[in-house]
Formats: sequence, C-alpha cells, structure tokens
Amino acid sequence: MGFQQVSHGTTYAPPLFTITGSATGLALADFMTGQVASLTQGAPTHTKLEQYYLGLYAQDSWKVRPGLTVSYGLRWEPFFPAQQGVLGPSGENEHFDMNGFLQGIRSKVFVKAPPGLYFPGDALYGPNGSSGINKSWNHFAPRVGIVWDPTKSDRTVIRAGYGIFFEQIPTLEFSVTSQSPPWGGKVNLLSVPGGLANPYAGQPDGNPFPFVLDSNTPFPPYGTFDTFKENTQTPYVQQWNFGIQRQIGNDWLVSVSYIGNEVTHLYGMRELNPAIFVPGNCSAGQYGLTAPGLCSTTANTNERRLLTQLNPTEGTKYGFVDAWDDGGTRTYHGLLLDTQKRISRGFTFTANYAWSHCISDLINSFPQTGAGGSGLYFAPARKGDRGNCTVSGSDVNNGGGTDRRHIANMSGIATMPTFSNRTLRMIASDWRPSATVSMYSGGPFVVVTGTDDARNGINAVTQYANQVLPNVYGNRLPGSGVDTHWLNPAAFAKPAPGTQANMAPGSVRGPGALIINAGLSRLFPIKERQSLELRAEAQNVLNRANFSDPTANLSSNTFGQIISTGPARIMQFALKYSF
Repeated sequence: MGFQQVSHGTTYAPPLFTITGSATGLALADFMTGQVASLTQGAPTHTKLEQYYLGLYAQDSWKVRPGLTVSYGLRWEPFFPAQQGVLGPSGENEHFDMNGFLQGIRSKVFVKAPPGLYFPGDALYGPNGSSGINKSWNHFAPRVGIVWDPTKSDRTVIRAGYGIFFEQIPTLEFSVTSQSPPWGGKVNLLSVPGGLANPYAGQPDGNPFPFVLDSNTPFPPYGTFDTFKENTQTPYVQQWNFGIQRQIGNDWLVSVSYIGNEVTHLYGMRELNPAIFVPGNCSAGQYGLTAPGLCSTTANTNERRLLTQLNPTEGTKYGFVDAWDDGGTRTYHGLLLDTQKRISRGFTFTANYAWSHCISDLINSFPQTGAGGSGLYFAPARKGDRGNCTVSGSDVNNGGGTDRRHIANMSGIATMPTFSNRTLRMIASDWRPSATVSMYSGGPFVVVTGTDDARNGINAVTQYANQVLPNVYGNRLPGSGVDTHWLNPAAFAKPAPGTQANMAPGSVRGPGALIINAGLSRLFPIKERQSLELRAEAQNVLNRANFSDPTANLSSNTFGQIISTGPARIMQFALKYSF
C-alpha cells in the first residue's frame, strides 16, 4: 500500500504580526504606533511526499477445554519513512549537526546554508535518502486474549487480553520542513526594529522575499528549522485488560474491568538553540543592546541564542532549531464498573463508572507549528514537563480534559404500555421517554505566566508559574462569595528572570459537570405505509451552569476567574411524516 501527499501552502506568505503591548504596555497603543513584538513570514511552500506500508498478520483460536478459549496472533508492520519528492536541488529535508557547526563544515547542496545544516546529497546528512530516518523491520506486535467460564454455566465470564500496536509516522510530520529555509524561508523576528512601517529594517540582507530556489539561495537571519535523529523510533502502545462479567437473572449484566495501556516513543520537541540567560546589566553593543540596561530581555532573545554566542557570524542564521524527541511515554490505568439491562418489559438501561488516572510527557504532534518553539519541552529535562494528561481548550460538554478521575454515565429508554381504555390509549400509549445523564470531575490544566520569564525563548507564552502557597483554590464558583476566584491569585507568582518554575502540567483542576438530556417521541400510524412521528428533545434539561476552566494566564486581568460556561438548555421539536 502506498500514500502520496501533495500540498501547496501559503500559510505564512502573508506575514504574521504579533502585537502584545510589550512596548507601551497596551496592545492597542503598540498597534497605533506600529510596534511589533514578533514577525513570522515564509514563502509559499510545495510538498510532495510518498510513503509505503506493508502489514502481515496471523491469528489462531484454541479451545483448550470446554469453557476456556485462548486467541493469539502476531502482526508484522515494518516501517518505511516518507520520502520527499525532488522539487528543488534536493528533497525538502534537512539535518542539523552540532559538531559540523562547531567545525564550520558547510553543505555542498545549498552553498549559502550556515555550517551544521545538511541536506539530502550531503555526506553528513546520512544515507537515508530524502527521509533522513532509518527503516525499521523489527515491528512485531503479538497479542493474546483469554475467555474463561469458570462455572460452565454461561453466566460468568472472565476475560483478559494483552497486545502491542504500532503507529506509523504520518506524512504530515515530514511536511513541515518545507516551511524552513531555503524552501519556505520561514523567519521569526522578535521586537521588530522597523515595526509595521518597515519590518525588515536593520536586517543584514534586508527583506529576503521573494527569492529564487537554487543552490545559491540565501538563508535569512533567524530561520526556523527542525531536525531529527536517523534512528527515530515509531510510537507503539501496549494495551492490557482484565474483566469479570456476570449475568443476573434473564435481563441484567454487570461487569468490573481493569484497563491499562502505555504509549512508548511519544514525540516531543527539544530546543537546540535556546537563548542563554545573562544576569545583570550590560553596556550598549552587548547582546544587541542599543543602550545600557539589562543583559537579558525578551527584545534580545535572538542575539542571546546559543549558536549566535558560539559563532557570532554564522549563528545568526539560526532562530529556532527544534529537534524531535522520541523518548516520551504516556500511561493510563482505569477501573470500569458497568451494568446493562437488555430491553424487557418496555425499557432498557445502561450505567457505567470509570475511575482512572493518566500521566504523560509533553506531546508535540505537529513540529514547527506557528513561529517555531511550540510544543517544546520547557523544563531542562523531559521529566520536568511530565504530569497529568491535559488537552488544551477542554470542552465542558465532552470531558475535554484527558485525566478526569471520575466519569459516570447513565442512559435509559422506555416504552409506555398500550392501555385498554380507548381514551388512555389515545393519550398515553406508545410514548417513548428517554434520558441520559453524564457526570465527571474536573479536568487538569496548567497555570502559565504569559511571558518569557526564563528568557530562553522557549514556549514564551506558556511557561509555567510558581506555586507559592499550599492552597491554590479560592471560593471556586461564581456567586460563592465576594472573591469569586476559582484559583487563589495569591497562590501563584512568576518565577524570577532566568529561573525555572516549580509547577508541572496538569497540577490544578477545573470544575466538574452534570449534564442531563431528555427526549420524548411517539409514532402515530395513519395507514399501512404512512405514519407521523412526534419528537421533543432537551439538552441540559435542568439548565445547569456547567462552568469552564478558569483563566490560567497570570498576565490576564481575569486570572483565576471562570468567565464562561457550557451551553444553556436547548430544546427542539420535530414532526416527521413518512410515506
């Protein structure tokens, strides 16, 4: 099986200006005076990717004895990395090598590339064609399952299973390199000197756009790059479960199950070219300062980057240099209680409850998003970014926060009986009421500062805050007191410049939710092939306020406050005529 991805993008061809109020303190004032916090721009990009897939499997089932069956199998899925099509002097991929940078070794494919950056065709790029990643032939995935009826009564069943499942690296992961110089030429300028009037004023080569792609294509300053190791591994998950099911009477089924999994080789990103924090004051001319002042500010992030310090002439070609990291893991353990009643006597019912915990390293499923530096590990070591599983932008109506410790659901459908009395039969017979109830505890999130307190340029707006008091919660809900903060503002503070925070992802939790939906319907036969159906439905029938997570950015005026909720009650009615 083969895949081909052909894309033409102009995402960053129109420049992306970020105006934050960093110059005057007010974003509107910065805009009116043309002050720009950052500029990201790139040329239109074109990508052609090809990837092949092969999978073979064998499975068998063995009935060991009456009441005991074992199923087992093995799947073989070798990994063939995506290959870049040749749209220019080489496939659209690059590799950064620190030793090559320190030794001043240049590419022979793009002769104006800074030292340390290599492309397909260069000896230091590697022997793996235009992909840069080794093939992997040893992807063997066994799985086994056991079903046991210990009483041989067909009323009690014990089930257990284990399996390994490999993931393929999607072609999307490889397509981001087309945004980098020299193809897309994406650059990221901070505290743009020329502002809105002349954004590239003061840059050594001026405005780099448009440019012609050939072996002599120039490389603009502070380009955004990503790189990965030849032996980058593909993610895989181990899944296991154990459960006991018991039938009670003729209609009821109850079960208790343990479910677990562990994902290995989750992708994150490391920054190879962070800004180096320099304490104290410096004189004009040092680290890009035009006047004496603090050595380390957000305005001179690029001038303080590691590669610029190591090589002031060639290092300025590098901005973000994001390296794939395949060492992340994620684990999940859950206890699931479930009961079901099959339809009988006019109604059916199901209910389940899950008690679970999920822990994960930081994940970046799309390298080089935005201006670069997005989804990077912030802490010096990967474990510093490990915490309760979170999902950004969690939705209170679907349990968007991954690590919700308690989740309960119930649903039921009933059919009203057919009454013998004609009047009752016309009014009350054959109605079908239904209801669903969902309850879950609060999801985890992280408190951020909204500023680059570490002064390293990494995840500048999502750096973690310090927790300075043991009790992080306030009065919790709006209307619960004069101080209506879910989070206690006094419990958090920004780290001192150049230091790391003491908080981890997912260390605080938002509010839970209770959602009840209801429905009522009835079918009115008219003739043999004609009928009329009346249906009424209500979502959040109690009109309960299910609060969203509070504002978690310390730089916001509404920090710690809940300023939004899920949808209010929604009612809808429908009339359907079938013929």
